[in-house]
Amino acid sequence: MADVLVDIHLTEATLKIVNDSSARLDDTTYLRSRFAEVFEKHDIKPGEFASSLNYYMLHIDDLDKIYTEVINRLTELEATLQPKPVAG
Repeated sequence: MADVLVDIHLTEATLKIVNDSSARLDDTTYLRSRFAEVFEKHDIKPGEFASSLNYYMLHIDDLDKIYTEVINRLTELEATLQPKPVAG
């Protein structure tokens, strides 16, 4: 679940910064196609993801643990993308 959520958040972030008018966040068809790519990558169906998310909404402590992992991974990824300081 953490892998899927990381990719979903990366997809959402990409959509927010893309300058392409076809990538607007209010373009439901485009959003669905992008999220479909995430589900396909992880070999799950959108309904399976929704069911899992519903389960975790009822087991919030488990969801909290998953999101701790998601945040850690996204933070690590962000750190790898930051420019390295130049030694003076």
